[in-house]
Amino acid sequence: MRRFILRDDAGTAIAMAEATVRRDYVNGCSTSPVAFLEGIYVRPAWRRRGAARLLCRAVEAWGRERGCREFASDAVIDNEVSH
Repeated sequence: MRRFILRDDAGTAIAMAEATVRRDYVNGCSTSPVAFLEGIYVRPAWRRRGAARLLCRAVEAWGRERGCREFASDAVIDNEVSH
């Protein structure tokens, strides 16, 4: 597992993401391995300001460096905010 932390100018953590490289079957994917976003959190005051997008780009680049051609994640069906 790889952890990514986004900090503000003062060095305070404002967001984090955890990712893995999955080699088993991942729903909706047709290749292996797959970069998989296991979890992401952004402090409420920093939401809707691009923090999650930056973290996802970092996870995507990290996965690409490890030979992944696809990037996936999941959320429970009623978590409309995450979707």
